[in-house]
Amino acid sequence: MLLQIAGNAAPYKVLKKIRWLTIYFHTNQYHHIQDKIHRRQNKAKYWCVMNLKWGKMIRRQQQMLQRIMNIQKDFIEKYKVIYKTVYRPQLILVKFKQLHLYEERIINRLKIVGMGFHPLKIELKDFGSFPTHSIFINMTTKNDITQLVRKIKEQSQRLMKLEAENKPYFINESHVTIARKLKPWQYEQGWLEFSHHHFTGKFIADKMMLLRKKPGEYQFSLVENFEFQNLPVEMKQGELF
Repeated sequence: MLLQIAGNAAPYKVLKKIRWLTIYFHTNQYHHIQDKIHRRQNKAKYWCVMNLKWGKMIRRQQQMLQRIMNIQKDFIEKYKVIYKTVYRPQLILVKFKQLHLYEERIINRLKIVGMGFHPLKIELKDFGSFPTHSIFINMTTKNDITQLVRKIKEQSQRLMKLEAENKPYFINESHVTIARKLKPWQYEQGWLEFSHHHFTGKFIADKMMLLRKKPGEYQFSLVENFEFQNLPVEMKQGELF
């Protein structure tokens, strides 16, 4: 059979070729698997967010922050929501996944955005929801947030894109989350209650932050702060390399 397949070639040459192809196939499969493992281990989840002003807060801001945290705590206890981590009240600007080697370039781009942007006055009013899964506090001052997100997108979109199925998620309709990933009964009963509640508040956002969560970690850690300095800076389109 080997002689028929090989023609004039000697059987040992055919066997040698088959052996070489087998080794080549398994070697490439091994390197492909190792590359996937390496990318998975070095890939992290990132959030770019704005927190309430934690430094020199006036008493009114401190009281509003505590009110929001109490609302979150009461909702979690009343509707038996289980979270591995409860985050401080914040406005999420963009979520993305990326390899660690791009982190420094992303930081440099966000620094440029922060330097050229001004502190924001944020106004919150009443509650909203994403049907079936989330309840949040509405934000009524949206123009400045939309402009900030657009500048981040212009500067960093290409750097934040890991691959075709892992594109950055830019959030123009930002909000303060009370509860997310709710079960149907938790959402239905919670929204039935909170749709009739009222909330008002204002705070100053004077910086944004880049947070990172590596595989196997439950909490985000701070990577860098970016102060809003309102300085004249030259904006250039973000490059991958």
